[in-house]
Amino acid sequence: MTKHDTRCGPEPEAPGHGLRSWLRAWREVARDPHKAIPNLDLPPEGEPLPEQLALRCPECGYNLTGLREWRCPECGQRFNPRRAHTVRMLRSPEYVLRYRLDPAVIRSAILAALLFVIGIALILAGGPIALQHGAVMLASFAGVWVLPNVIMTRMQSGWPWAQFLLLVSILWLIASAALLAVVTWM
Repeated sequence: MTKHDTRCGPEPEAPGHGLRSWLRAWREVARDPHKAIPNLDLPPEGEPLPEQLALRCPECGYNLTGLREWRCPECGQRFNPRRAHTVRMLRSPEYVLRYRLDPAVIRSAILAALLFVIGIALILAGGPIALQHGAVMLASFAGVWVLPNVIMTRMQSGWPWAQFLLLVSILWLIASAALLAVVTWM
């Protein structure tokens, strides 16, 4: 390996996965929800590691593309390309969304957040009267009756947390809409 070989060498550590990479991963999961984990086709030691694998040293993050010996030139540790591939895959947003979280759970959480924001917008649309009286009414209604019952229901039913949050946000939206209707009829 020469000093001027651009296929391998220390590269800056890849930045954390931003919102764009999570959205791209979500799109991939939505397109093909039953995609299996791909098999890793590794060349034998002595042949260069292919670029499409995008392997990095599990210890130091060194780019392993093009290496013939399975020893990291940066940290000196021997590596197993399968382990390097697994470490890279476990850190990817697509793996987290596809194999660690259920897409239905993610959809429920997103819908719950959206309904909660719509409920807040309804209270704000009611103006100062809704804010003054509505916030107190909703807080007392939720604090005294709804929240303990919903929590008890969650504990007894064993629902996943995303569905539980969706139920709470639906109740929040109904209470907000009722408050807006009361304020506009006053």
